[in-house]
Amino acid sequence: MTKKHIVWFADIEKLNLNEDQNRKWWIKQVLLKGRLEDIKDLDFNEVERLLPELYLPKPIKKLWENYFEWKRKETIDGTPARDHQYP
Repeated sequence: MTKKHIVWFADIEKLNLNEDQNRKWWIKQVLLKGRLEDIKDLDFNEVERLLPELYLPKPIKKLWENYFEWKRKETIDGTPARDHQYP
């Protein structure tokens, strides 16, 4: 699951993604350094839940906040949300 091109500086073989702190750290790294295919592998519900806790550069955080706001609005106003495989 972990990919060396994202966290080349860490021993990813020892990274336990079942631990909350490690999981949060991993999601942050993917949002910062991941490729499209890496981001597509994330659980977007988990990303949305953790987003307020993640320290990300403002443009990246704003992009995700806007995306999730758009998804909520599109679902709430009666227009079905498109089922994207990626943001």
